[in-house]
Amino acid sequence: MKIDINLSTMRYRRSNAPYVLIAALVAIAASWSAYNFFNYGINQKRIALYKEISARNERKSPPAAPPADVRQIKEKVSLINGIIIQETFSWTGLLTALEQSVPDNVSIIELAPQFTEGKIVVKGMAKSMKDVLEFVSRLGGSKHFTGVFLLKHSEEGIPSSLVGERLTFSVSAVYAREGTF
Repeated sequence: MKIDINLSTMRYRRSNAPYVLIAALVAIAASWSAYNFFNYGINQKRIALYKEISARNERKSPPAAPPADVRQIKEKVSLINGIIIQETFSWTGLLTALEQSVPDNVSIIELAPQFTEGKIVVKGMAKSMKDVLEFVSRLGGSKHFTGVFLLKHSEEGIPSSLVGERLTFSVSAVYAREGTF
């Protein structure tokens, strides 16, 4: 019969456990690093391939122009919007605002709204340049008109019996439609 006496303590036996644990963690970290390094290389190759494909596609196809159908639809929509603006234009509101701005010695001959720009051109006759300037200043002071500008004035086109008594003029202004101011 053989007797085996182990004189080492438990502490000695347990001291190998931390080394085994450290060795296992180092092995896991090394394998994880190798895996990431391998994936990095693969992903770099993919990125280079995608860049090459993207550059090739950009060289091949210039930006596409919108199809003719889209352009035609846009033209129709803008035409319909213009008709709606013209149909909803309040002539009564314009004439009321204009009536409040016209001085005594000024007569309005023609009104020409430019619906797309929101402007209106007023042609008229006045007794003197002072009356024309008063009309322009009244329009500019009105809350209904902005950007008032005297386009032209002259004594041309007036019958010879009225020369010296009448002056023709054209004024441009932006009309703020009702509900927009």
